[in-house]
Order: sequence, then C-alpha cells, then structure tokens
Amino acid sequence: MFINYLKTAFRNLRRHTGYSFINIVGLSIGMACFILIALIVRGEFQVDKFHERADRIYRVIRVNNLGGELTRVAVTQAPLAAALKRDFPDVEKAACFNYIGEELVRYGNKKIKQDFISLAEPDFFEIFSYTFLAGTPESVLKQPHSAVLTDEVAQKLFGEEDPIGKILHIRNVPDVMVSAVIKDHKDSHLHFSIILPFSLYREMGVNIDNWGHYNYTTYVQLQENTDPAAFGAKIKSALIPIHFS
Repeated sequence: MFINYLKTAFRNLRRHTGYSFINIVGLSIGMACFILIALIVRGEFQVDKFHERADRIYRVIRVNNLGGELTRVAVTQAPLAAALKRDFPDVEKAACFNYIGEELVRYGNKKIKQDFISLAEPDFFEIFSYTFLAGTPESVLKQPHSAVLTDEVAQKLFGEEDPIGKILHIRNVPDVMVSAVIKDHKDSHLHFSIILPFSLYREMGVNIDNWGHYNYTTYVQLQENTDPAAFGAKIKSALIPIHFS
C-alpha cells in the first residue's frame, strides 16, 4: 500500500512539476524559518541560566526623564555598587563592571590584539557562577595585579603551557599576573576575554569615586526572599531612579 502511495506521489510530481516545485520550496523555507526561530528563542531562554543564583541577580538600570519621556539605560556610576552593598541590607553582593575595549596583549614574544578586555569588582565572580578551570573565584579580583583569562585566550597566548603565574603586558594597563582561567561561556549576556581588578582604574588615572560619570554597569545579588520591585521602590528616594533587569 505504501509503495502505491509513493508511486502516485511521484506521478503527480512529474505531471505538475512547476506547482510541485513551488510547494516544496515554500515548505522547505517555512520549516527552515521555524527551526531558526525556535533555536533563537531556545537560546534566549538559556542565556545566563547556568548561574547558581540567577533568580537573585539583577542589573541596575538608570531611568532618565527627558521632557516627560522615560528612557532606561544600563549605565551607572562606579561607586554605586559599593554604596548599595554598604547601605542596603537587602543587597548580599554587588559589583561594578566595565569594558575597556580592544588592546594589544603581550606575553614574551607573542602579541595578540584582544577585544572585550574588562575590569570588575571583587564580588563579580561570587555573583556569577562561571566555571573555573584554574584558580578560585573568591580571591582572584582581590589581588591588585591579577588577571582572569577565558580558556580561549589562554590557549591563544600559552598553548599547552600552564598560564598561572605568567605576566601579561597589556597596552595602557599596568602589568598583571594570570591568577585564574575560566570556561568561555557562550550562553552569557556578558562577553569578555580578560577580566582585571577594578582597582586598576586608579593606577590608570581614572577617578572611580566620581558620582558624576555614568560609564559603568552595576550588578547586585539580592538576599533570599527579597522582592526586587519593593527593593527598587525603597531606594528610589535615596538614589537616582533605578530599576532592575
């Protein structure tokens, strides 16, 4: 019976070649689009889900009121993270993060141009659960001249050589020593290659105590059972209008 159905189908295909071609191509394009959209949606729902405390991690959003039109931007001041952690018991951890962009990185005679070089405060790796292949998350960014590399960058710079303890020369940045290597998580909204301690900004001549510069991203980890909306309302009168995302 099945063979007869196939024969009939092939006869109809030969008899109506143009019509069949249009139907098959249309069906193929429709299925390809559906699969692509499904993969994109699946990927979006998986972003940052690997963090152990993902349900308590929030990014601070500043709300601007320009002529009655509200805009939300994920840029805040450098001192905000420390102030939130110090003054609000609902905040368990807080960290400021920023990109410095692409720089020339040198180890020995090897030089590479590397983008997504970043700086972060000590709580960063206690908030986000990145996989450490070498080193420990509790101490890396507390060491003033340390560097955390993704495994991809470590491979480019050192190959099979152990990167821990090696000195990197990064243009426009004081020399740093590799103290940890982490897995390069592609399913994260944060994309970085090298993370340096936020305190290095002072040696680079940047005033990170200035409340007037909105160039940084602030992340907080709230205490368990804290309502983020209630917390946002609580601090609205004390700080600039902020929200969480």
